[in-house]
Amino acid sequence: MLFTKNLNPLIGTTLLVLALSSCSNFSAPQIEFQSATEHLTSAKELSDWISSYDDQYIQKVLSDPAAFELQIHYSRRSLANQTEFEDYQFSYALNQKKPYFYPASTVKLPASIFALEKLNEFENVNRDTPFLVQGDTLPISTARCIEQIFAVSDNKANNLLFEFLGADYYNRRFKELGFENSRISHRLSTPNSAELTTSPIYFFDDTDTILSIASQTNAPIEKLDLLGIEKGISYIDDNGERKEGPFDFSLKNWYDLEDQMQTVKRLIHPELYPENMRFKINEEQRAFVIETMAKTPKELGYEQETYFDSYVKFLVFGDQKEINTPNIKVHNKVGLAYGTLTDTAYIVDEENQINFFLSVTLLVNKNEQFNDGVYEYDELGIPFMAALGKRFLAFEKNLR
Repeated sequence: MLFTKNLNPLIGTTLLVLALSSCSNFSAPQIEFQSATEHLTSAKELSDWISSYDDQYIQKVLSDPAAFELQIHYSRRSLANQTEFEDYQFSYALNQKKPYFYPASTVKLPASIFALEKLNEFENVNRDTPFLVQGDTLPISTARCIEQIFAVSDNKANNLLFEFLGADYYNRRFKELGFENSRISHRLSTPNSAELTTSPIYFFDDTDTILSIASQTNAPIEKLDLLGIEKGISYIDDNGERKEGPFDFSLKNWYDLEDQMQTVKRLIHPELYPENMRFKINEEQRAFVIETMAKTPKELGYEQETYFDSYVKFLVFGDQKEINTPNIKVHNKVGLAYGTLTDTAYIVDEENQINFFLSVTLLVNKNEQFNDGVYEYDELGIPFMAALGKRFLAFEKNLR
């Protein structure tokens, strides 16, 4: 797979045991989900349904969820009240300090939403207004950046929005929205990724500049103190040399899995949240983001040989290049780097009137060396994501 080579309500404390079915190659331990007490029956059904799935990739990961740093968040409509959602969570680090995973490109989701928010602070620009970051020669619009982000997870598009926003904007909005476990500290895949000062930006109409955004210096980034913030037994440094000891992620971006799900949930169902906890975008902008999240690369102008339909669709579709199920839409954002795969999605089956939220992250780094580009994305990570997404879809159908 070419992509892998580039690159609400409070949850209760009820613990439910998932007994994994036996497998001839390894013994299957138990994993535990959390849900509210009143969800006991459906949680037990979910546990049995996932654990009994005779799929080699799911069984492999569930055999040792701690080794794969597996986390799953699932939210679906209540069978008792269709206006409410029931939340289910699994974490390999249950009852421990908050576990860290590298969020990679999932941070492009809030970048897209926050860029639209900030545009709304100015009267004479919109998402289609061309802009230039100082030093660039090709103008682009915010709308096109957002399309590139969801179509092919474009790093340059993300970094342009980072220059417009600045880390301080992300982190202020995270706090205002209640995302206390997340923070943005750097750009993606660029030599100046951690530079605190952003570049000036110029919006223009034809050849006339209509808005200038001055450079800004963001607050220094503090080190994170989380479970697993240092990973592995060795790493490759910026000079290509192998260094003994764990790789330190303490100054990296951090976008917690629950915050990711809440971002998508808040986008799809703003009515579930108080007005001051919603995104500051209008209905037309919200519809634009939701629609763009589900589009394939070909729908946004990319050639199919390289940018196939499932290029950035891990859940449900990751094991197939072509998507031939128009009734199933996956509105999502993936991340993939340092052996960590993450996908946060709103999954809709229009034919069967199914819709639910699913966020999953796992680490596939067998040699425990970081930054060497040797990870089991194609062999295990993406097939696991695809199988798990299909299994949750089947679970929803089974409840109908």
